[in-house]
Amino acid sequence: MRQVFTLIAVFSVLICWANFSSPQSDGEIRKSPVEIVDIGGRLELLVDDFLIDSMKGEVRLKLHRPERKEIVFRTDAPWEGNASAYQSIFQDGDIYRMYYRGMHYRDHPHESGPAAKALPPHAHYLCYAESDDGIHWRRPKLGLYDFNGSKENNIVLHPDTRGNNCSPPQTAVFRDDNPDCPPGERIKIIGQGDLRGNGLYMMKSGDGVRFSPLSPDPIVTKGAFDSQNIAFWDPTLRAYREYHRITLPSGIRGVATATSADLLRFPSPVPVKILGARPDDDFYTNAVKPYFRAPHTLVGFPARYIEREWAEPLLALPGLEERLARSRSHPRYGTAITEALFMSSRDGVTF
Repeated sequence: MRQVFTLIAVFSVLICWANFSSPQSDGEIRKSPVEIVDIGGRLELLVDDFLIDSMKGEVRLKLHRPERKEIVFRTDAPWEGNASAYQSIFQDGDIYRMYYRGMHYRDHPHESGPAAKALPPHAHYLCYAESDDGIHWRRPKLGLYDFNGSKENNIVLHPDTRGNNCSPPQTAVFRDDNPDCPPGERIKIIGQGDLRGNGLYMMKSGDGVRFSPLSPDPIVTKGAFDSQNIAFWDPTLRAYREYHRITLPSGIRGVATATSADLLRFPSPVPVKILGARPDDDFYTNAVKPYFRAPHTLVGFPARYIEREWAEPLLALPGLEERLARSRSHPRYGTAITEALFMSSRDGVTF
């Protein structure tokens, strides 16, 4: 796994208009009678057929391809490593905040043979970086937690800190845009309670650096939480939404959601429907957020997880030495593939 983050242009949508005189039959989009939709002055992100009655000829919706850009941040500090994922990035006033886990995978400690060449093993942390433009990032020396005898690091959550009820590896950080949110609770962490998966907990902060529990009790208890689980204020619904990992009755990984006006009390979640997904598709993360220019539309970038056996083409993929080392504890650590998908929703349940 490469120790880099890359900036990519994640999405923009193009309606391609061409060949209107084509003899092809009309492509029916809607089967119901035509209805006039009043959108007022709001902006619309054209990622679905909500505003389209029909498309003729070669007209089609087309998602732009992501473009790989320059490396903007390397997770090569001693307390970071090759598994420093689950980034949360958002603009907060004049700065951009980024939270990510400091984590490093090596082969299983009980296995024999040479370990993967990389950083020494260490505990798992939640780290913080900030930027003025979203491209050039800095690690502030926060002085909060010790790492190898020094507090000159950017760690904001430590697994051994008394009173913390979120496990650093499985967290997401968000700015609470509820207009009634107290200033001292403006930045929040949602995270797995501990590695036994006993629920999702919430932490709060006024400065985005010093966090404390919002409540001693979990906000959600039904699910499998070893993932990056998401919460946010939905300005259209005027309520909070949360999305988390579940195990479906079929045994595959899925996503569930619930809504509540009270961030600390969510009802029983319901499974998210991802149209077009195959019956055996596993989804680990969801990365669902309101699109900032059209917040009535939710967009998500779920990770589709594909487990497979060793085969010759897998030997050509990056990180072979490390994958071979890690696969000694379980084959999937060397063979599993994840794919980034794009999805959208207008009701928060069907994507």
